[in-house]
Parts: sequence; C-alpha cells; structure tokens
Amino acid sequence: MIYGYDFEFGFGFKTGINFASAVYSDVNNLNKIPGYMDLFLNMKYEIFPDFYLTLALENLINRNNQLYLGYKEKPFDIIGGIIYDW
Repeated sequence: MIYGYDFEFGFGFKTGINFASAVYSDVNNLNKIPGYMDLFLNMKYEIFPDFYLTLALENLINRNNQLYLGYKEKPFDIIGGIIYDW
C-alpha cells in the first residue's frame, strides 16, 4: 500500500507499507519464512526545474525482516540523493 502527494511548491512525498505473510522459500512450500512488515517514507524537493533533492527513510520500525531464506533486510536506513531529469 502506497500513498503519495506532490504539492504545488515543489515538495512531494510517498509513504507506504510492504507486508508479507506465509512466504515460502522452496517450490514444495516446506520452508516457511516468517512474515514481515516494512514501513517507508520517500520525500523529494524540486530546487530548479527537473532538479530534485531526495530523502528516503526505509524500515522505519527497524524490524529484523527476512525477505528470502538467509537474506535479511538492512536495518533502519536513511538515503539522500539528487535527481536530474532531462
């Protein structure tokens, strides 16, 4: 589930939740991986036309999520960047 909005003054955001339960890691559905929930928030601000500053906050509740058998998701993470569209 994702909700986002872009304001007229150049600020925009997206927030959402990724949820999974009863995920299996094999074809025969014998190895069950625990369900997980991941909350995130992505923001952007337009400085000039087609030039944006971005900030992403991932795994906001800092859960120990396992997306695939043996591969854990990173803990709470902050990512900043610049986007230029041409």
